[in-house]
Amino acid sequence: MRFLFLLAVGLVFHPASFLAHAALNNLTTFPHFATGGGWKTTWVVVNPVSNPNGAAQLQFFGQDGQPVTIPLDDPLTGTTLTAASSISSNIGAHNMLIVETNSSSPTSISGWVQVATDSATTVVMESFQYTSLPSNGIINVQRGGTLAVAPNAIGYTIPFIEAQTEFSSVAIANTTTSPVSVAMTVRNYVGTTLGTYTISLPPRQQTAFLLSQYPVTSGKAGTIAFETPSAGQIAVLGLDFNKVNDAFTSVLALPLTVATGD
Repeated sequence: MRFLFLLAVGLVFHPASFLAHAALNNLTTFPHFATGGGWKTTWVVVNPVSNPNGAAQLQFFGQDGQPVTIPLDDPLTGTTLTAASSISSNIGAHNMLIVETNSSSPTSISGWVQVATDSATTVVMESFQYTSLPSNGIINVQRGGTLAVAPNAIGYTIPFIEAQTEFSSVAIANTTTSPVSVAMTVRNYVGTTLGTYTISLPPRQQTAFLLSQYPVTSGKAGTIAFETPSAGQIAVLGLDFNKVNDAFTSVLALPLTVATGD
């Protein structure tokens, strides 16, 4: 499983790039999604206030930075939606929508999601589900979720544990149309720098990796800072896994407003 990471009421779904009567200008990002290969990603959008014209749009990008068309379902109605590279919906007052990927392919597709909403009160959440069939024949379903990341910081810090029964993975998305150079600094839990690295991301591209590819993290717990020269360039997500049963949960990416230093 760890390698696979490298992996409604009154609602109408539209595979479109705009909505007719709602201005979409509150941008947030999910740095990772996955579908196929046992993975499913679900997005929940909630309009928790009395605004009758709430709206949201999700645009899907592959790891190569290009729009990617993915199979989608509406689990509330049991409807198979048209596969699309973007979806949008008007959301009535106090309404909710759920849309999820639908793929039985043994090969996973992954990337990132740019989210736009009509207002700061419209909430978008994402969750991952991984289904495996262990040797005992019992279907094993694992879930983890996260809120969207607002890519307006100069970088992000995530805690990690690569010791005992835990391991971590990270996804980073370049949310801009220009290449970015991400400075990665690994520190232990008392703040000592263990290693510094550079990750180069072309426009709108995404990368996902296990921390185990950096030997300095082995057997350690600490933090990793991901920084760029200017704000609003990247979004970061961490996943923390349990080695015993591969259960996982999201790791909060803490926004940086000043450089962390050496």
